[in-house]
Amino acid sequence: DVIVHEGNPADSTIVPEIIERHKKHYKKAPDAMVFDGSYQSNDNRELLQNAGVGTISFTKEKNIPHSTTTEKCLRFFRSGIEASISMLKRMFGWTRVMDEGWHSFVNTLKAGAIAYNLFLLARVKLKA
Repeated sequence: DVIVHEGNPADSTIVPEIIERHKKHYKKAPDAMVFDGSYQSNDNRELLQNAGVGTISFTKEKNIPHSTTTEKCLRFFRSGIEASISMLKRMFGWTRVMDEGWHSFVNTLKAGAIAYNLFLLARVKLKA
């Protein structure tokens, strides 16, 4: 799934869209979510809790109310996401999009995401 925003919306305003998209695709709220520290706000925490998210973690957050094991798992998951973004930049052209116009920009990002997913599927198939 790729969401491309026009402009630069505040990270704290994106959470409602993320929850709705997840519910649309999976018919329920996620069991656990981890976010960058810039997403941290009382409104977002309340929104996530009301949506039914069980465990919520914001990076660099103090006084974490859940277990250390859960926190580590969520942080490792987030690290994997960061690695995926890095690979998209290096291998699939997300560093600089040369096409002109918004439509071309969005299509280039989506094509890169599809190529990345196909690459991962092929890598998993080769291991099997």
